[in-house]
Amino acid sequence: MHFTRTKLAATAAVSLLTARFIFAGAEAAPHARPQLLASQTAIVAGKPFVVAIDFELDPSWHVYWKDPGDSGMPPSVMWTLPPGFTAGELRFPAPKVLKTSAGVNYVYADRVALLATITPPAELKTGDTYNVKADVKWLECDVNVCLPGKQSLGTSVVAADQASPNEPEKFAQWEAAVKAGEGFDPKKSE
Repeated sequence: MHFTRTKLAATAAVSLLTARFIFAGAEAAPHARPQLLASQTAIVAGKPFVVAIDFELDPSWHVYWKDPGDSGMPPSVMWTLPPGFTAGELRFPAPKVLKTSAGVNYVYADRVALLATITPPAELKTGDTYNVKADVKWLECDVNVCLPGKQSLGTSVVAADQASPNEPEKFAQWEAAVKAGEGFDPKKSE
């Protein structure tokens, strides 16, 4: 009886430590590195701009589409915006289809940018800096294991009389990928 209690207590302690390790690792999951980028460094009052959550992934690792398929978890974001700013829904490019013995999943490997439109209020003070923050959660997987990830990201923009683009070629590519993915139908991909 004593041996069983000791064994149960040891098993519970190891489980708790393992859960803490996995949860602690979720702060900065080691195989996906997201960053938040704005399409403009200077914004104009009332004129929308785009932000990208740009994931860079290690080889053989993936994150999930908005409908992950038979398993997985889509990336999610909780925005912290200045007063009067609003954020649209995340927009996703078409995923890759990953078929395994466990089912079909819709994933991104290597690199992916998820986009959202941010609309500032109709009045901003020219020259003021505004911070856009995103608390992002995702699930990153390879063929053997999945790890939850979460990270707080941020970027800043300055109010101006004229918009100033930031990395326009990159944002044009990302917008084109999202537009091309709008018609993706998981039922037709299987």
